[in-house]
Parts: sequence; structure tokens; C-alpha cells
Amino acid sequence: CIMPIMEREFTHTDLPINLPLLFKLRAESCPELIAQAAKDRRGVFRTYSFKTVYEEILTFASALQDIGITKGSHTALISDNRKEWLIADFALLSLGAVDVPRGCDSTAAELQYIISFADCSYGIFENTAILDKVLQKKPPLLKKVIVFEDLTSDEIDRCVHAGVEVYDYRSLMACGKKLPLSRRTEIETGMSDIKGSDIATIIFTSGTTNTPKGVMLTHRNYMAQLEVVDKVLTVKPGDMWLSVLPVWHSFERVVQ
Repeated sequence: CIMPIMEREFTHTDLPINLPLLFKLRAESCPELIAQAAKDRRGVFRTYSFKTVYEEILTFASALQDIGITKGSHTALISDNRKEWLIADFALLSLGAVDVPRGCDSTAAELQYIISFADCSYGIFENTAILDKVLQKKPPLLKKVIVFEDLTSDEIDRCVHAGVEVYDYRSLMACGKKLPLSRRTEIETGMSDIKGSDIATIIFTSGTTNTPKGVMLTHRNYMAQLEVVDKVLTVKPGDMWLSVLPVWHSFERVVQ
């Protein structure tokens, strides 16, 4: 997934109090600037503007809200770098939910521990391989999951047997588009109620010194970094960067 650095045209004192308001601000100030470039199903790179990505974020947020995700909901986000990751991330943040990210190379035991320890009731997974890892010993609070890639009937049956409701990303986005536009307006209005002190994400350490440790980062944690990041990263509008670090990595998320 290739993404450009956002345009910097606001002074530090103009930064909003949380991350979803920042993305909204960028979508309004530079709607046609490219926000993402990613390969489609045929392997051809497609570009997506800030306006388009923001609309997708609101659509997905509407769908997530429709299945029960609200402010404060802890949601596992287990996926490697891909276009849908950013949309899911900001959709959750726009609702005031807390995402708990991790990569696909994690073992079943690690995923089960992280999801259980973080009290995740919802999960967003890249593919059925990750879903299988999690369902080997289903975390007790996990009740609804979303998979970025398409599901087979066998996987759906397995989830039903495990007592978990499952959705695929494309179908959920289609449902989000059918919801009243007033739902998106409500979500945008609600963004202003997300405080800087509210938790945005819980990033777990690698666990090389025992079990992984969850690091709770607030919206203000990220805004504080964004206030000074230009002192070490000099960019201009339209610059493109290649996402190489794991997308859930602490530094990578600051750049995102």
C-alpha cells in the first residue's frame, strides 16, 4: 500500500483535538490530493483522494455503528499493510472506539492473549487464516468479527458454531452505503465529543521479555507528536511514501 504524506498547511495551534477531526480537516482542505494508492483485484494501482477515502471512512464507520460498535468499544484490528487498514482504523477512531492492532505473523496464542487481555468484543481480521487462529480458542468476550477478504460458507458455518457473528468487508461497506446519510452526519458531529484524553489505540509490545504488554495511547499522544514531527520529517504536498514498517508499528502509525 502506497500513501502520500499529508499536506501541512496548518500551524500547530490549529491542530484539532483528535485524529478523526484531523483527517476530516485534510479532506476539506485538500480533497483532491491523493491519500492512497493501492492495487485492485487485477493488480493495477488505483489512486484515491482524501475526499474519497474520507467518504469510505464514514461509510464503514456507519456500518460498524450499525452492528453495535460505539464509543469505547475495544476492537481487535489484526492485519498487515493494506488499503482497508487505514479505513478501518479511522472508522473506529471516528466512533470513539479503541482499536487493538497486531500483524498477521502473530501466533494463535499471542492473538488470543491480546484479544482477551484487551477485552475486545469485536474483531477486524485480514483473512480467514487469522480468523482460524483466533477461533482455535475463542476469546470469551469476542462476539462479532469482520474479515477484509471474502468468506467461504465453511468459515461462516464455523463462526456460527463458535457463537460469533461474522461479516465480510465488502458486504459491510455495501450495507453502510444503504444507511441514511443522516447517520454520517451524526458520526461527524460526534467526533467533536472525542476528547484528547480518550484512548485511541492499545498497541502491544512484541512479548520478547514475557507476555506482550499493552500500551494505551490517547488521541492527545498522537497530536503531541504531530505538533513536532515536521522538525525531523520534511515533506511537501504530493510526496509519496511506501509503507514498509508493519502498519500497526508505533512509528508507522504516527506517519499514517
